[in-house]
Amino acid sequence: MSPTERISGASVKSTTNQAVEGNSVNLTCEAAGSVFSRQWKKDGSDLILTNNMTLNREESVLSFQSLKRTNSGKYSCRITNPINSVEAEYNMVVNC
Repeated sequence: MSPTERISGASVKSTTNQAVEGNSVNLTCEAAGSVFSRQWKKDGSDLILTNNMTLNREESVLSFQSLKRTNSGKYSCRITNPINSVEAEYNMVVNC
């Protein structure tokens, strides 16, 4: 078993530069090091999945099907292990 590594270089990346209402998009929470857990938030509160959102791949990918204007907001992903935790943010604006 390898020793736990500090988490660094956290980022949230989108599959598109232009989020458009009705389209789908994925937000991916990535980091270097040993990732033990991820926690997503929207606008500073714990993320509550709606019927057009899913979390997959160990909660690293937040997928939206048929984007709605209400999906606009600041999404953050906190990545944690026993050594440290880091947070990355992504501001998504859904255009019509």
